[in-house]
Amino acid sequence: MGGHHLTVGVELADETGGVDAAARDIEYLLEELEQLDLPKLGYAPAGAAPKGTRAGDLLSHTSLIVGLAGAPALTALVAVVQSWLSRRGCGTVTVRIGADELQLTAATRAEQRRLVELFVEAHTTAGDDPCPVPGDEDSSMPAGDDRTTPGDDD
Repeated sequence: MGGHHLTVGVELADETGGVDAAARDIEYLLEELEQLDLPKLGYAPAGAAPKGTRAGDLLSHTSLIVGLAGAPALTALVAVVQSWLSRRGCGTVTVRIGADELQLTAATRAEQRRLVELFVEAHTTAGDDPCPVPGDEDSSMPAGDDRTTPGDDD
């Protein structure tokens, strides 16, 4: 896959239903994002398990890690998130690349479209790669577990 390689974080903040509802709902978003055929998609790491436990790294069940290349893929990702959030009717989804964040809420479609255009443009301008990928295109992506949950004994 050629083009501008990015690692994108997608995090759901749910002000109404709590962590359990957000974890359930992020699963629905994950299912929709799977339709984009992205090179990397799964739950974001939440850090190491507490000392003295036998578990591996913990996963955040309200955050996803997404790998993609280029403006069209980033635009498609944000469009799916916008559509999903609109149907859900509440919450905030933060799309993060490095230190930059795009928070999607109940803004109008026109407002969201303009903000998305600016966000995509800022991260896909030729010659201004904030995420250079030396050699292997997957080498810059943080470790994330593709759809496994703590306690799975593979």
